[in-house]
Amino acid sequence: MRRALAESARPRPADRLLRLQQRSEEGISALEAPAGLADTFAGDAKATEALGIAPDSTRLLVEESGYALYAARPEGPPDGACLVVHDKEGEQMSSSCSGNIALTPVELGGMGLRAKLTPDDYDASEELTDGWRQPHKNLLVRP
Repeated sequence: MRRALAESARPRPADRLLRLQQRSEEGISALEAPAGLADTFAGDAKATEALGIAPDSTRLLVEESGYALYAARPEGPPDGACLVVHDKEGEQMSSSCSGNIALTPVELGGMGLRAKLTPDDYDASEELTDGWRQPHKNLLVRP
């Protein structure tokens, strides 16, 4: 009887596959896409280190009003995500990272802009009725 209970408590391969599928649905597809020419981050190695982002992980989400907004992987946890804002006019850069994007959006404010990096399946209806814009499926912005 004990053996039967122990075996039933063990995760089945189908359960493991379902968890992996759910995890990928909660991710940021922009970070999974291959890098393109536009994804090249303006910062050098010192800037990526100071921002806490992994080199060559940046993906440009949108450029508007003198800002470039990127999604990136953090230097630390591999399944985390970062939002990077580059004020191209003032040459300022800032980042905010989360170890688990599925739990909460990554938010960043300052430099005249508020932004949220969100997972693919995020319901932004509340923010959109509150004055936020969604220029990319993984990004919400508000002046």
